[in-house]
Amino acid sequence: ELFYHSEPDVVKFDRFLIHGIDNDLRKKTFCTHIVNMAKMLGVLIIAEGVETAAEFSTCQKIGFDLIQGYYIQKPTCNIQELSYGYFQTGQGELEGKDGESRDVELITQAIIHLETIDVNDDIRILFDKFHNNLQFDFFPVIDKSGVPLGIIHEKNIKQYVYSPYGKDLLLNKSVTSSLRKFINKYPVIDINTPQEKILEIYLNNPDSEGVIITKAQRYFGFLTAKSLLNIINEKNLVLAREINPLTKLPGNILINQYILDIYHNLDCYYYFIYYDFNDFKPFNDKLGFGKGDQVIKLFADILKNVYHSDDSFIGHIGGDDFFIGLKRDGPCLNDELQLTKKVISQFAYTVSVFHNKEELAKGFYTAKDRYGKNRRLPLLSACAAVLEIAAGERGFSSEELTLKLSQLKKTAKDSPENIVSASLNDQ
Repeated sequence: ELFYHSEPDVVKFDRFLIHGIDNDLRKKTFCTHIVNMAKMLGVLIIAEGVETAAEFSTCQKIGFDLIQGYYIQKPTCNIQELSYGYFQTGQGELEGKDGESRDVELITQAIIHLETIDVNDDIRILFDKFHNNLQFDFFPVIDKSGVPLGIIHEKNIKQYVYSPYGKDLLLNKSVTSSLRKFINKYPVIDINTPQEKILEIYLNNPDSEGVIITKAQRYFGFLTAKSLLNIINEKNLVLAREINPLTKLPGNILINQYILDIYHNLDCYYYFIYYDFNDFKPFNDKLGFGKGDQVIKLFADILKNVYHSDDSFIGHIGGDDFFIGLKRDGPCLNDELQLTKKVISQFAYTVSVFHNKEELAKGFYTAKDRYGKNRRLPLLSACAAVLEIAAGERGFSSEELTLKLSQLKKTAKDSPENIVSASLNDQ
């Protein structure tokens, strides 16, 4: 009842609701519903008393606009003690290398930069806006700091304009001292919000013209229903282009996006695995591209069979290079190594059909290497590098992570078992 009648601009969630929210389904469900409702009403939502990485990650997923608590920084009265940035959250990586994720780029391209009305403007300015912009029947309203308050729709003032003396009354400042009485609350969403979440909020508010988009809590633009559909269509096209035509697996852009997504899940362990074939080029040159493609598809099928859980991501970097991403609740490196050995052994057994009996008996075959010289080569096999990323361990860039994985793969090729593993911070 208080929420309904007070029409708040800001709502804070008490520490009672935030403490242990990562492991409390009731708190998580309750907060999710309230946050979604607040988003539809254009209310700013703050999570108070965040003290752990797991709580921070959960609040971020739910959609809180701002977060405060000991995890960010302890209270202080000394301005010199305040940090300029809070890098432990990994927030910079969420937006990609150039500061913008793919969703942000699509939203920026689709956004309409409607003129705004200052809440303290004279009513004459509002009339002029509608008169000079006949294609629009509403305008966003902001305060003096640029924070959006909602929209004013033309229909809200028509009852005055078309009534006797109505317009004159509106122009009388003693009667109309503020535009606030004409403002309708509207969904207000930060530009870094995933487009799926934006669509969900819009669908839960079907009477709205769209959603107001903010950047750093300031008005940035307006996203119409048509713009939202264009974004979804564009993402579907990108997805279709990014699927490898041979293996039907996600390509490099989607792999990179998966890697960036781990910064949203600070409370989970991740295992990244880089698979590669040993001496594939001479094998491919000897048997032809047709057989080579069959081998690549065969390996992709093995990966799909082994890594079939919902928390597994399989990507095809290109050629004979594959990427696996595994999300886990806790440390389980030995389990992942066992699965890796299973993949490599299955591949060695299955790919043997591409070698003749003589080659199988000898344990090698003869082919030209990358320098054009004939030499003995071991039967086709795969190698793997396994990288463990612990919960909360996000103090690195995506470039550092992929470089570490590539270096491990080179080591794996010289390993007796064709497998090496390491934690991210191992030197």
